[in-house]
Amino acid sequence: MSFERNVLEYWQLSESVKELNERRQRLREEIAGEMEQKKWIEQVVEDERGEHITIERPVRYKDELDKDALAAELGVAKKDLTPVLMVQLVEEGRLTLRDLNRHISETQKIGLSIKKAKRKKKRKAKEEDI
Repeated sequence: MSFERNVLEYWQLSESVKELNERRQRLREEIAGEMEQKKWIEQVVEDERGEHITIERPVRYKDELDKDALAAELGVAKKDLTPVLMVQLVEEGRLTLRDLNRHISETQKIGLSIKKAKRKKKRKAKEEDI
């Protein structure tokens, strides 16, 4: 009986975790939407224990290769455009750095970070301070 009870409790907890994660994701989206609407980059909220929670919207930049366009230009299938094939094409002179740069674009993604603010560590008193 104890085994079955443990299995059932485990399953119920798994379902609860799934529901909590879904709720957490919805809240995250609402928070991000409100911050975007109000043009906020960073906010600090104090919880009931007096600890600070920081909410930030960091901007991340990333260079992305447009493999579709590059593959079409080179006359190869996108799925075949691997790093090994690209090295071969460079060695054959069919692909140059200029060709690659034409198909690389910088994208930006605005993230959302919600975390407890780190407190500054108190410095230990040294003997000469006493």
